[in-house]
Amino acid sequence: MTSEGFEVFTSFQGKQGKNWIIQLNPDAYQRIKDRDRLNIGWTRLKFKEYLRVMQCYKCYRYGHIRERCRNDESCVRCGEGHRSTNCEKDIKCRNCGFHNSIFATKFKTDHVANDINCKIRSKEIEFLQSQIDYGQ
Repeated sequence: MTSEGFEVFTSFQGKQGKNWIIQLNPDAYQRIKDRDRLNIGWTRLKFKEYLRVMQCYKCYRYGHIRERCRNDESCVRCGEGHRSTNCEKDIKCRNCGFHNSIFATKFKTDHVANDINCKIRSKEIEFLQSQIDYGQ
């Protein structure tokens, strides 16, 4: 961590210019968390928290990636054991379905497994946030 309270991890080209991923110390984060833009030198930049949600593109479960997956391949659309290409079965999120069967929850399953509004994805984000020292 640098004396300014942040460290640059990486950058990548986005649709609207270059994106930077930085790590902030808790004090620096608290100072800027409610802003949507930052002034750095003569440049005004958008700012938002970035949480990397890992989702496997083989089994579509959270917490690991395809290269480390030990599960059988799963369809992103219906959750069954086949590739997604040309699947015409009813849409069913395998993550919400699995959670419902284990924990007797009643999450809606009428979405694909990689839907950004999936309740299990939201829970994964909450878990990631619980692991971060926000300095509160």
